Amino acid sequence: MADGARVPERLLCERFGISRTPLREALKVLAAEGLIELLPNRGARVRVFSAEDLHELFDVMGGSRLSPAGSPASASAMPRWRRSSASAPRNVPP
Repeated sequence: MADGARVPERLLCERFGISRTPLREALKVLAAEGLIELLPNRGARVRVFSAEDLHELFDVMGGSRLSPAGSPASASAMPRWRRSSASAPRNVPP
């Protein structure tokens, strides 16, 4: 899905043969990870990432920002886009 695109809930439910409840639970997880935005009364949208956000994401995925024990060295090791989504209020539709 393209940056900023709406998440087509009905289409995804049909494609994966699931009801809306498990899909919405999955969307909540993706929103908690900062990958999508849940908009009240408007559904979900794919989050728009800058080139810097993507670079930080792949640094973390590659382990370059992990301590020797394998856990993040500090809160500052978390990508900027993830820190902002972690502190943002959650707008989760009922």
